[in-house]
Amino acid sequence: MEMSQRTVSDVFIISPKGNLDFNHATSFQEKTTALVEGGAKKVLIDFSELSFISSAGLRVLIVLAKLLQQKSGALALSSMSEQIQEVFSISGFHKLFSIYSTEDEALKNL
Repeated sequence: MEMSQRTVSDVFIISPKGNLDFNHATSFQEKTTALVEGGAKKVLIDFSELSFISSAGLRVLIVLAKLLQQKSGALALSSMSEQIQEVFSISGFHKLFSIYSTEDEALKNL
C-alpha cells in the first residue's frame, strides 16, 4: 500500500492507495501515529484511491481516532467507494466516524 500526505491549511490529508489490510495496517498505524505525535491535530483520510479495508485497517482507524481525541484533535474520512462504505455500514463503523462524500466537504467540517 502506498500513502501520500499533504496539508491544506491546518488539516493533514492522508491518501492511502491500494489495500489497507493485515499486511499494511502496522505500517499505516506507525505513519499516522508519527504524524499525530508530531503535532497534527486535524487529520483527514481520503479514501478515493483505497481499494479494500480489512478489520485490521478498521482497527488502525480506531487507534488513530482515540489518539487524536486524547490530543483534542479531530479525524474525518472522505471519498469512500461503495464497497468501503458497505464495510463501514455492516461493521457499524459509520456511526463512529465523521464521514463525508468529498474532501472539500470534510475540510469545511474539520
